[in-house]
Amino acid sequence: MKAIDNNGLILCDIQSELFENSITLDCSTEIFIRRFMNSKIVKQFDSCQLLDDTLTIIDIYEQLDAEYGKTSYGSVKYSKDELYWIGHLYRYFCYTYEISSKQAYKIIKPKELRNLFLAYHTFDTKQAIERILEAKSIVLDKNYTEEGIQILRRLRKNIIVHQMKLWNDSFEAIKNKTKTIEMRLNDEKRSNIKIGDIIEFTNTVTLEKLKVKVDKIFKYKDFEELYKKGYIDRKRPLVFEYNGISTTANVRYSEYLPIKEVMQHLYRLNEYYEVRFYKGTFYKETEKLDMLLLLRNEVPIRIFPLQKDNNGDKDWVSMGMLATMNHPNDIKVNIRDVFETIPDNVTEENF
Repeated sequence: MKAIDNNGLILCDIQSELFENSITLDCSTEIFIRRFMNSKIVKQFDSCQLLDDTLTIIDIYEQLDAEYGKTSYGSVKYSKDELYWIGHLYRYFCYTYEISSKQAYKIIKPKELRNLFLAYHTFDTKQAIERILEAKSIVLDKNYTEEGIQILRRLRKNIIVHQMKLWNDSFEAIKNKTKTIEMRLNDEKRSNIKIGDIIEFTNTVTLEKLKVKVDKIFKYKDFEELYKKGYIDRKRPLVFEYNGISTTANVRYSEYLPIKEVMQHLYRLNEYYEVRFYKGTFYKETEKLDMLLLLRNEVPIRIFPLQKDNNGDKDWVSMGMLATMNHPNDIKVNIRDVFETIPDNVTEENF
């Protein structure tokens, strides 16, 4: 562990001011913090390079917008006092424990720090961090960090680079970090891919190349399993009917989803998006869906039955639909982050 010094305190002050003034941004506090703590510019804080630059707070905000794109998602704003303390604590944590901002963000989420603000903001910062780590049963010391670095260096010597081709749309989505999962048939070639390997994608149109690291691997026995688990869906034509007005559209359709899981997904997604849940009735014989009309500029994400086995022999089945506003350029969050933050105990009563 490294003792705080003048350089560290200067970085803490800059980041505190950066966080405090983020209250003026259009997006929510948590989206700003998540972006910043995983950004390119934050690496200048981690390496202390920022001390040699003349960047202003506005410059840093503009670099974040350049990296992720402008967004107005979310409405929850922390207070200035909370933001100042969280910004200071995050930088103090990174500087003294010699870890990256990305690591610090994974260990302690901003929502946790906000909940601890009243109890800990009067503590010495070092003491506050120690108590937080102790409560989470996390031990971080220099030996631990150095051992991790040595393991990483050994792993890098054995990294394998796999070559794959991608259509332009998918290539650009991965490049822009709006697509983080690539699905492939687990044939002889792909079965050799291991966690930690590198995949070099080649754009089939521009021939541009892009290297990405394999963080996780999910394997399923067939496409039916993927469909039933909700990872892929099927498009099918449906007729929406409301007050005598009918609209035909192709919608993404997935398997039965219990109402408890619907509410959990809705709760998670609303951390980052403006998502609404609609209920309606699907009539099997006419294949018409009786449901409230969507709001203007709203698009369906997915539709699914709310009753097992499509309500058996009945001629109707209760259906659910998730819909969001049609702002594709604002969708910049990592979908895995969304699902990692969903609470397990959300019930219909919470809504």
